[in-house]
Amino acid sequence: MLSLELEGKYIKLHPGDSVVKYGLITDATKEGIMVTITSIGPTRGYSTIYEVGQSHFVPWGNLAFYFVDSKKANTGGREDR
Repeated sequence: MLSLELEGKYIKLHPGDSVVKYGLITDATKEGIMVTITSIGPTRGYSTIYEVGQSHFVPWGNLAFYFVDSKKANTGGREDR
């Protein structure tokens, strides 16, 4: 297996999407990553397939993310939590 040393890192998934999503990378392979959703922002009427606690495989070709700290990933960056 390819060792990308991404497991255990928190990310903001698909930055710029209408619905903000944060997650924890649980596995990384040459095909893509497995991410467990830790926080979702308000949907504001937009639909999303993501729910907190779900795990999703995202192939590298469909993946955009950046690293965040665990607090931001678990609170969605909201200070009131």
